[in-house]
Amino acid sequence: MTRAEPTISISDENLIMIVVVIVTVIIIVFILVMIRDYRLYLGNHWKKKFSFTDFVKQEQFYIYILLFFLLLVGSELLLQNEYSF
Repeated sequence: MTRAEPTISISDENLIMIVVVIVTVIIIVFILVMIRDYRLYLGNHWKKKFSFTDFVKQEQFYIYILLFFLLLVGSELLLQNEYSF
């Protein structure tokens, strides 16, 4: 007797919700890594004080990676759902 494997069907709404949750977790991890890295930087440069512009300047590598990731995910979602601008 052979059994057929049950197929897993996920609706489009559930799939989009899963993608949103995964992207949100990745964004939170990136933000926490940026904050930790900047705290280490401030610990090594004790004369420096926190400023948002210095934070952006020091963590621009992570910011570019995050923006590129969001661009890829957003464009993939737009292409999958066949939306147009």
